[in-house]
Amino acid sequence: MAKKDTVKALINRDVREEVANMLVAKFNTLSAISAAGESALVELGLSDEEARSIIVKIGKRPSTSSSKAKKAVEEEVPVQPMEEITNFYPYSEGELRLKALSHELGIELPPVAPPAGSYQPAVRDGDHVWTSGQLPMVDGAMAHTGQVGEGDGLVAPADAQALARTCVVNALAAIGSVVDLD
Repeated sequence: MAKKDTVKALINRDVREEVANMLVAKFNTLSAISAAGESALVELGLSDEEARSIIVKIGKRPSTSSSKAKKAVEEEVPVQPMEEITNFYPYSEGELRLKALSHELGIELPPVAPPAGSYQPAVRDGDHVWTSGQLPMVDGAMAHTGQVGEGDGLVAPADAQALARTCVVNALAAIGSVVDLD
């Protein structure tokens, strides 16, 4: 990925442009930024919170090296028997994680796209949900098609990444159609 595409990918993840340029000048790629971790970003002058936010936006789980995270780990957390926890919630663990994740990331799930073939977008089988045919559909139409690459007639890698995100959001919507998330 070219440096300008990496900057664009960071800006698309709501990273300020000047911070994106600084990170790309130092690390070149999203993978390198992610591999460097929060502590390297803090050493560049970012706050713990901003470094953690950038690592999360790139897609890597934040480490517990920041001072706030260390304090949270050091605090004693009361332990409850698992039966009390699981009996309290009317949802399965997966349903709770999906609901919390969509709220945390600010993702509003779209209506389930109608199948483009002879299949069901999601099927629940016991504790599992199987999805199929998740395409980058937006408002019932294919957002974009084509081969990923640089040049005329190709889908830019940053655009392909955004389309892949649309596919994942559509998969979550399909899961929400067979699992109560409210």
